[in-house]
Amino acid sequence: LALADALQLLGLSQASLDVSVAYVSERRQFGKPVGAQQAVKHQLANALIGVEFARPMVQRACYTLDQDDRETDGRVSGAWILATKAAREVERVALQVHGAMGYSFEYPLHHLLKRSWALRYAHGPEAEHRQRAQSWLLEE
Repeated sequence: LALADALQLLGLSQASLDVSVAYVSERRQFGKPVGAQQAVKHQLANALIGVEFARPMVQRACYTLDQDDRETDGRVSGAWILATKAAREVERVALQVHGAMGYSFEYPLHHLLKRSWALRYAHGPEAEHRQRAQSWLLEE
């Protein structure tokens, strides 16, 4: 279940980034798109890096699950940690570039973020996942 939710978090994070990039490309301030500002570009790029870094870990955990490998628990926990970290960063950046518009019920970002928030807290404390991943990594 944690792996399925990690996959959902990646999809929600990517969708939130796509909505945010579209918004800052359309929204104009001082005669230029908001997305033309370096500070906005860098924040969105850093959030994308987190998503792209988590994606292969989640994919590998899916493969391991299919192989019925003994590393499955550790890999799933590692994937969960990276997916939630990426989601947390995307949520922060998306809300910052949208401002109050991100909380509006009429705007799609609100629905993506609410789902992401709910999923991030669905599988217990992050410390448990960290301990599982750590024991898998340090296993001989």
